[in-house]
Amino acid sequence: MDYIVFVAVAPVAICLLILAAHAVWPYRRKLISRALLGYLIAVTCFLLGNMLELFSTSQVASVFWVQVAHVFYPLIAITWFIFALAYAGFEHLVASRKPYLLLLLPAISVLLIFTHPFHGVFWKDLHFFHGGPFLTVRGSYGPWFWINGVYVGVL
Repeated sequence: MDYIVFVAVAPVAICLLILAAHAVWPYRRKLISRALLGYLIAVTCFLLGNMLELFSTSQVASVFWVQVAHVFYPLIAITWFIFALAYAGFEHLVASRKPYLLLLLPAISVLLIFTHPFHGVFWKDLHFFHGGPFLTVRGSYGPWFWINGVYVGVL
């Protein structure tokens, strides 16, 4: 039931996110607008990854879309953090190249996510089950998953 609701609501949310990005686009020269655009794009890609996971018919495709969704998960937090700083008047903190340091941990996470079968640091193992008509993936989490989760939560 939960997946049916998600599949019904997510396309509407994606359309609204695209409309919001379209409205922000003319102001993209400003840091705050770029941060908001980044956030809107990251959320859209995260939702698309989750939807495509559910629509996948094979385990390989389902794992791929879970990996794609997990790539965008920390980007949501980073772009929102930069947007919040700029909105609060602290643009000078993010106007330099220092915000790129925020991408260091997510870059390591991406590497670990796409190589997980070799080490089990992000996911120890993945399990597949059918939630109604949808094939979905659940994993038992490794230590890096929790490090990544704490990082996203702190931001």
